[in-house]
Amino acid sequence: MENQNLNTGKKTASLVLGIIGLVISIVGMWVAVIPFIGLALGIIGTVLAVNSNKIGVPAQAGLVLGILTIIFAGIGVACWLACAAAVA
Repeated sequence: MENQNLNTGKKTASLVLGIIGLVISIVGMWVAVIPFIGLALGIIGTVLAVNSNKIGVPAQAGLVLGILTIIFAGIGVACWLACAAAVA
């Protein structure tokens, strides 16, 4: 029973990190350092979702949100690096 709760916790954590990371990544396209935080949350959320899927507790929503977070954060990081290079 305790093992099932731990697996459900990973599923929930991946979903929460995906939601928070996606919001932070989208906002981070206009604020300087924030895309890096979204990128970290997206990677952690995706890893938790993959680990949860390996155990047998499906976490598709967390996986999709984690991947979207990584994509948006990557775009945000690329934009800010391009802006920094243009200014320098």
